[in-house]
Amino acid sequence: MTTQGRRRRAEEPEGTPERDLPGRAAARGRAGRPKLEPMRINEAKVIWIGIGLWAAAFLILLPFRGTLIADGHGWWLYTCLAGAGLGMVGLPMVGRRKTVMARETEHGQQRTGKDAAASQASQASQTKGRGRGRH
Repeated sequence: MTTQGRRRRAEEPEGTPERDLPGRAAARGRAGRPKLEPMRINEAKVIWIGIGLWAAAFLILLPFRGTLIADGHGWWLYTCLAGAGLGMVGLPMVGRRKTVMARETEHGQQRTGKDAAASQASQASQTKGRGRGRH
């Protein structure tokens, strides 16, 4: 078999960590795969666009209501209403999720700051303890 012009990827030894762009070892998740960060998007904007599309579809189909019902497709109108309605239900959920995520991030940063201060204090006390024994 030939590779038909494709280069073979060199086999990496089993304990070699994967590197990110600056050359640091990438954090790993389950099954040894690199951890992926969630995309930063404006969820509310996406939901508003969806609501607008469902509402536009409803308004476009509304003049054809009689024909749709006669052909057995009257449920299309209700589908458009349900899509817009569920989008409206989802908007407050996105707002609450955003608030909770911001609170958790803030709490995590405070905890990290306290942990860092505690570890620096313990390292300083260990260094002082070592100094006494040598004199």
